[in-house]
Amino acid sequence: MSDRIRQNNARSAAEQIAPRPNGSVMTYGLVGIALAGLGMAAFGQFYAVDILAYPLLVVGLMSFAFASGIGLRKARQIRHHNAYKAEYSERSSP
Repeated sequence: MSDRIRQNNARSAAEQIAPRPNGSVMTYGLVGIALAGLGMAAFGQFYAVDILAYPLLVVGLMSFAFASGIGLRKARQIRHHNAYKAEYSERSSP
């Protein structure tokens, strides 16, 4: 079996185990910010708190959400890479 065929087979098997992240780092970060904003708005409405009165808290939570989105993408990328390496080594051994 040629190396190219092994790579393709390992790549398709790794996609089943741990799919590659589709979006960019920026997309994951912006989705994190949007979800944090929705969460803060729901919190503010439920507890009748003006969240915008605490700008440092808002900026801190948004920064944390952005970093968490980037961390999630990196974790998914690592998981996919490890699955690919495992599948490739499994297919290359006779």
